[in-house]
Amino acid sequence: MSHRVFVRLTCKPDCMDALSSAVREVIGKARCEDGCVSFEPAVPADGSATLLIWEHWASKSAFDAHNAHPYMQELYGKLGDWLAAAPDIVEIKELEG
Repeated sequence: MSHRVFVRLTCKPDCMDALSSAVREVIGKARCEDGCVSFEPAVPADGSATLLIWEHWASKSAFDAHNAHPYMQELYGKLGDWLAAAPDIVEIKELEG
């Protein structure tokens, strides 16, 4: 069963460049991982200090393996310096009907 996640990272205004740069560095690695269907970072059009990531993985175990990679652990270690709030991570399922 596939696994989809929407992540909202609310950044301190003076740290947005550092956060954006760090996320850019992991895009290619994430997209090459086994089980990655899509990994799509974006920013709001209004210019707010927020980074949004849409992730779609082939399975929950693929998502878990992604989060366990050393490069992701390194990124997570830096987030405390850059974020104004805890990451908002929402697991998504398709709307049935």
